[in-house]
Amino acid sequence: MPDMGTAKSFMRTNVRVFLITVIAVLVFVGCSSSDNKDNVSGNNGTTNKNDTVNQSQDSNSNSTNSNTSSSDKNTDIGGQKLDLGDLDSETLPIIPQETNYSIYFYNAKEINEEVFFPDQKDIEGDPYYFNATVLEVKDIADEFLDPSNKYAADLMNLGVTGTSYKVMTNMGEAIVFDVTPYIIEYLNNISKDNQADKLYYKSFYNNLMPYKNMPEEGDTGKFYGIYVGYSTIYNCPIFTYGVSNLSRVALFETNYLKYRSDVVKKKKYRSLINYETPVGWSEPVDSGGVIYTYLPNGSGYFIIQDIDDADLSLEDAVKMFTGESTFDMPDFGEMGEDEDMPVFDPSEWIKIKNKEKIMIGDGSISAYHVDVSFKNNDTWMDESFVAFKAKRSVVIIEIGFYDISEDDDYGTSFGTDMAEIIGDIDATDTSNNNDDLDDYGDSETILDRNSEEYKKEIRKVLLDEIDKVLKSIVILGL
Repeated sequence: MPDMGTAKSFMRTNVRVFLITVIAVLVFVGCSSSDNKDNVSGNNGTTNKNDTVNQSQDSNSNSTNSNTSSSDKNTDIGGQKLDLGDLDSETLPIIPQETNYSIYFYNAKEINEEVFFPDQKDIEGDPYYFNATVLEVKDIADEFLDPSNKYAADLMNLGVTGTSYKVMTNMGEAIVFDVTPYIIEYLNNISKDNQADKLYYKSFYNNLMPYKNMPEEGDTGKFYGIYVGYSTIYNCPIFTYGVSNLSRVALFETNYLKYRSDVVKKKKYRSLINYETPVGWSEPVDSGGVIYTYLPNGSGYFIIQDIDDADLSLEDAVKMFTGESTFDMPDFGEMGEDEDMPVFDPSEWIKIKNKEKIMIGDGSISAYHVDVSFKNNDTWMDESFVAFKAKRSVVIIEIGFYDISEDDDYGTSFGTDMAEIIGDIDATDTSNNNDDLDDYGDSETILDRNSEEYKKEIRKVLLDEIDKVLKSIVILGL
């Protein structure tokens, strides 16, 4: 079983607070160099709601009129004309390209007018797609971060920067932020001394790699992004760049029950088997020949390994894992036997709760399904495994769920209502007091993943998905 601290330590870091400040500093506070600040009033850059709605409607009306024909698709940017391209095309390239698309990609909905109005709390965190042309490309550190701001300074100290894009859609302007370089650097820093955590991060977050082939000014494409909120600083909606787990992490609740998809990913284990996993599960990662896949919402793990021994029967392999095997004590030779050596009793560290023969794959693969409880330090942990023969090997699949106790902050949400902390972040505040944000990091969440109802529901869904994975197994070469 993988280290229980892996997923738990991930939940307990300050990554949630850190990334919330990224968006708050870049979007909701803004910077003194922004020309848009001259057009807003009130505390923290908020505008009169009615004025903002009218501005949004005017902007939408003007942009719609400007895109009625391809010959008119020009706008003044720095005194120059920019061709907006064919925003009605159905064959535009996807921006950004992903190696492995997340569940949010398959849940993305087409942009609509509601994102162009403030206070759309119900859709924050939802994935969208929209045809758009890049109007401006800016370096986040150079254009948006003021080193006199305590939170901005923390970002700048990471030594990396992201990119922001002002884009024009058929319905109006929007801002797209790529903050994944900050996220990657932060996760690398906090996991540099913990290989288990690093493994977990890599499996869920694009192998901790930044996006490549970034768009340039004038490029037109089909953008995908998570809706962050409506900025009254810039009078337009804000989206993440991309809808990967990495783009979304720590900003919103990882609600698998809401966003799960029936789309599957085709996988291969060595030259032994093909199988399929749900798109919402992590990517498999290899650690010393053992393949780890993590279940969503920090729920558990799905591990594949094998014993390469043509002479080993399936029954004997299962006995090895359950502690039922007997073996002779080693010959101590001239040293003689130690009469004080305690008798080895497997039941002291592993107990069999259930053992049965089942059929997996298309119904033609004979396997053992075993539920066991084993002792990890002073705690008994439950786990299931499925074993079957594939060529000369015995393949072992281990499945386990992390226990979430009521007094454990593992399982708490990353998500937030941005409005709750905007008032806590002052762009001119240069103090080092982070108490407001630290307090926020322990706040209650809208979706209580520690509730028994939620845990039962997600486990029911995951057990059904595990069953489908087992049924998808095909032994290669047969």
